[in-house]
Order: sequence, then C-alpha cells, then structure tokens
Amino acid sequence: MEIIEVKAAEKDEIMRQKIIETAKEEFMQYGFHRISMDDIAEKLSMSKKTLYRYFTGKDDLIRTVMMGHMRCFDEISAMISEKRAESEFINKMVEISSKIAELVSRMPIHVMRDLQRNSPDIYDEMQTHKKENIARGFGAFIKEGKQAGVFREELPEDIMIKIQLTIIEHMFNPEILMSLPYTPIQYHQHIITFVMQGMFTEKGRMQMKDAQQAHNNEI
Repeated sequence: MEIIEVKAAEKDEIMRQKIIETAKEEFMQYGFHRISMDDIAEKLSMSKKTLYRYFTGKDDLIRTVMMGHMRCFDEISAMISEKRAESEFINKMVEISSKIAELVSRMPIHVMRDLQRNSPDIYDEMQTHKKENIARGFGAFIKEGKQAGVFREELPEDIMIKIQLTIIEHMFNPEILMSLPYTPIQYHQHIITFVMQGMFTEKGRMQMKDAQQAHNNEI
C-alpha cells in the first residue's frame, strides 16, 4: 500500500513540475496577463479541473513559477556572504555581477512589466524577497572589500550599502529598463563602470579591469 502511495506522489510531483515548466514557457513568451488557466490546460492536454487539483488558481501558479526566479536571489545572497581570501575578492565581485546579469537576461522586460501591472502583489513579494535576501550580506561584503583594499576606506559603509541596493533595485525595474536604449545587460555594465568604480581604490579599478577582461575571454 505504501509503495503505491509513494508512486502516486511521485507521479503527482512529475505532473506538477510539468505544469510549472509549461506555464513558465507560456508566461515568458506571451506575458502573465495574456495566458489563462484554460490556455495552460489546453497546452498540457488536460482538463481545467485537473489543473486546479495542482494549483488553486492563476496567482498560485504565477507565484510558484516566480519562486524559481526568487531562488536565484538566494544564490546571489549566498555568493555575497561567502568568505574568500582577500586576493579573491575582486573575482567574487565579477561572479556576483555576472550572476545578476544572467538573472536579468532570463526575465524579459515586457514580462516583468506585465507582472508589475497585472499581479502587483506577487511583484511586491518578489521585490521584498530580493531586498531582504541580498541586503543581509552587504554590510560584511563592504567591510571585506575595504579589507582587501578594493573599496575606498573613507566612504561611509551605510551609504555604500544603500547605493548597492538601489543599483540592484533599478536592475529589475521594468519602467526604468524600458525608458533606456540599452539591454538589461548593457545597463548593468554601465552601472558597474559609472557607480561601482567610484567606490574603488586605484588598486580595485585595476583588479576589476583585469578580472572583467579575463571573464570576457572565457565567455
């Protein structure tokens, strides 16, 4: 009896993941507003009744799809908090920067704007999750950068943290991204150049330049 129940649970989980992946593909291509539960059920060749057995409604499904996006913020938070040797700090910065750019590129601007306009509660949840998780490690990150001689010692840490959080918030703001003639990745690269390097010592600037060149050569 237990074996049958386990197999049934595994089958349910496989179907649940299939629904999530299908919904994600449809949402990313057409936007959240244009895709209905009927569309997803039809795409999966299942009845809407069966679909509602796995998800209570469209908001529940959108929230679940976006949880995967939110987990990427957890990965960035873990990277920020990770302790490394002083000589490795600049490489850590490049890796974090690349991870943020990768995350931005996964979420089309029009889809993020659609989420902001038509599912504001879920959008706000995502923004709160992002701020809380990424902000948690920034204090230690700034201190680590100063100890490594990469960040300027005289700059106030609380202001540096605010700047970092504002940068990340702007990176995922569809209104800002749509008002500029750059891709999200280009915007991210310009921010690193204009803002982040203002925090750097001369040593930090040279190390960042070398690390970015090395990273670009690997791509």
